[in-house]
Amino acid sequence: MRSFRAQLVAPPAPLADGEVVLACDVTACGEIGVLVTTEPGLARGFVTRPHGNRLPFYRPPRPCPAALYRYDSPDWHRVELDGLPVSYPMLALLPCDEVLIACPRTPWIGERGEPRNAHVFSPDGTNLRTFTLGDDIAVLVVDDVGTIWTAHGEEGYFSLDNHSGLVRWDGHGKRMWDSGIACSDAAVNAHAGTVWASRASSLIRAQLEELTGRPTPSGFDATIEYESPSRRVHAIAFTDD
Repeated sequence: MRSFRAQLVAPPAPLADGEVVLACDVTACGEIGVLVTTEPGLARGFVTRPHGNRLPFYRPPRPCPAALYRYDSPDWHRVELDGLPVSYPMLALLPCDEVLIACPRTPWIGERGEPRNAHVFSPDGTNLRTFTLGDDIAVLVVDDVGTIWTAHGEEGYFSLDNHSGLVRWDGHGKRMWDSGIACSDAAVNAHAGTVWASRASSLIRAQLEELTGRPTPSGFDATIEYESPSRRVHAIAFTDD
């Protein structure tokens, strides 16, 4: 068994007075992103649907300020965003200093759901594009080549074709790969064409032939399930395969 020792890799983000952290992300390259607002009540708001259940706002009911602190050793850099596009945001850092902000649920707007729950911002804070990443997102990560991975709960994988619980997307929301398995993955990590995910009492490893460059025995992408030594896994780290 390996043991890990904590090591400080960055000073705390220099938040301004009144700023509250909404979401954080760390890339495999050591970049750190921290999403903040001075209006946490708006950023964590819900709207009631006709049948009484509640979902996050597609947009806060009035403009909600937001900023991103990005750490690129040795300094933090602060960028004002065009505004927070969704409530209960998830954050992921994309290549070329772009930033992805997504809502974990299909938001409700007016009398309907709004499937486009992902927004990409430019390095200067401009909202560049929006697209759909599916409902009930449990985990959102970006791998070393800049593609997006989402893991979905029950309501999420039924909202997707093939009822997939683990999906890979490009930076414009085009689906590139899916597990084809309706599952609820609690933790995901992806690097160099290999993705590991935790599902209840199992660990799932998927290898994408196009990224690893190593042919699989069947000639197709390989997905293998192992018994997990731990329960309630919240994070996964791995080396090589």
